[in-house]
Amino acid sequence: MRNACLLTWLIVVAPSLGAQSRVFLSFNAGESLYNSENSLKTIGGQSLDWSPGFSVGYERDSLLGVNMRVEYAYTRAVAVNAMSFAVSGSTGPEPVASFGADLAFTTHNLDIAACIRPVDFLSLAIGPTVSLAYRTIELTTPSTPGIPSRYFRDRLASLCLGANCSMDVEIPLQDRPRYVYVVSGLKLRYIHSVWFDKRGRDLSDYRQSSFLGNFALGLGYSF
Repeated sequence: MRNACLLTWLIVVAPSLGAQSRVFLSFNAGESLYNSENSLKTIGGQSLDWSPGFSVGYERDSLLGVNMRVEYAYTRAVAVNAMSFAVSGSTGPEPVASFGADLAFTTHNLDIAACIRPVDFLSLAIGPTVSLAYRTIELTTPSTPGIPSRYFRDRLASLCLGANCSMDVEIPLQDRPRYVYVVSGLKLRYIHSVWFDKRGRDLSDYRQSSFLGNFALGLGYSF
């Protein structure tokens, strides 16, 4: 019994002694390297490119020099006036005004990654991603004589799976065991839809996929 308890301590408790944990928050300047929405008619002549957001994460030292990281990241890309509609007057079919519909692509990402540190200030990470994505189309029709203005929104939710990899540089601001640090890095994330909240839609020929690159800058705390 004593030997079994000692073995349990060695396996479960001992590896965590002296292990460091890190929490961080960063703001991300993202660029969509590929988005399947850009090839559809609903995007018009525009594209989903600029995808800013933020992320918050937790990392802990683990066995054999491989750390584990869990990170939540939010991104949003918007194409303003992706679709344009003409308004005709009461005297004929000629357009007298126009209005547009905005298309937005929003993702809530959970990145899980294994990290290695070739040197103290550099972290390399790779792992799977689970995402909840929303494709939203919004428009407001202008009011005309006898017809009030109307707001319309169509939102399609999807569950996506994918992968992520990143390279981060950490610069300590304090020389002590527990310290604040500046973190900056590059990340690539690919996701592909595996399930849709169809709500009566026929989506047999529709898929979503996104390949995003972003630069992150933020603060962390090691303890």
